[in-house]
Amino acid sequence: MADLQILLTDSSGDTFNLSQDDIVSVVVSGTGSKIMYSNDGLGLKEVIVTEAVTDVAGMSNQLFLATPADGAATSYINSNRLLTVVTANPGVATVQATATITITDFTKLNTGDKVNLIATDGTNYDFVNGAQSSVNGTWESTTSNDATATNLMNVINTSSGPAGTRFNATVDGAVVTAIQATAGIDGNTTVTLTDPLDGMDSTNFVGGVWPANISYSVDGSSPRELIVDESPSSVSTDAGNLVQVTPSIGTEKLYLNSANIEIVDDEGTGSVIMYNQEGASLHEYVVDETKGAINIQVYENAGKTVYTVDTVTPGTPSITLITGDGDVTAVFVAGKVLSVVDSTGNDGTYTTASSAYGGGKTTITINETPPDSTGDGSVLTL
Repeated sequence: MADLQILLTDSSGDTFNLSQDDIVSVVVSGTGSKIMYSNDGLGLKEVIVTEAVTDVAGMSNQLFLATPADGAATSYINSNRLLTVVTANPGVATVQATATITITDFTKLNTGDKVNLIATDGTNYDFVNGAQSSVNGTWESTTSNDATATNLMNVINTSSGPAGTRFNATVDGAVVTAIQATAGIDGNTTVTLTDPLDGMDSTNFVGGVWPANISYSVDGSSPRELIVDESPSSVSTDAGNLVQVTPSIGTEKLYLNSANIEIVDDEGTGSVIMYNQEGASLHEYVVDETKGAINIQVYENAGKTVYTVDTVTPGTPSITLITGDGDVTAVFVAGKVLSVVDSTGNDGTYTTASSAYGGGKTTITINETPPDSTGDGSVLTL
């Protein structure tokens, strides 16, 4: 691969280069892969290649896996074509993941044996064999397999224990079913048992679904929609260039493609984003985040470095960055334009006069005088 070009071999044996940017989606077709692409921004074209779909996706780091909730073929969607991702599709129900713990022989369970559950939010909790206590998250193995299972169910199911309200539980005989309180694919986690004498069996959490509603464009003008089983945060992480915004009007959190954000202006307590989702017309979102916070997300998602302000000296005038930013004098050379965002009173554009590194920090001397001496905010290079 060179210059974002992917060498492809079609089913007739011919080879050619295709830009990653032109790929819209890749789906399984027969023994090879079907690539949908547009190299003119208008007409959608198709080529069947001999590479497996995962190989093509691996060659293109801009593609991420999307598994439609309606059971259609799995496809890889180019993140550059994503328009919006909302928290859930209103027509598809979210599902909580479930796991089981089966007491197979209560006589083999001893004090200190434990069941470890990982919640949808990533935190994990031990439910330990011992004196029965919902508050402490401890359960007693006694009398029978069924009675022991009931004791375990009670400590998982309580809101007063270590896990709080993260899990629910039911029991049927000797089988405890643990249920993630929060729905979503992130709830499909591992159950770990510590019982040296093998008095329990378990199955991991499965079945969690939080379908994301993805809008994407295949031809540069008309948006298409795909429902996937991944959570919106997973899609955003995979795509790498999405910015999460929380609209001040409405309830749906969105992930917007930062490449399509054209204008960010302050308005009231939030920001106005002018967002191009069709290649032609601008759409407006009023969001709770500040202009600076959104611009920081756009920069980070585009792979650019965001620097953090440590101190501001209006009299010099200069801006000193935090120790963690290191020696970046090579970046801030004379004439380099920078923008301060998300600060108390220094948001604006400045021009570098010079920069120096000392005491573990980079100090940027600027031509313009910042109005506020408060040392906060971030620096973006323009």
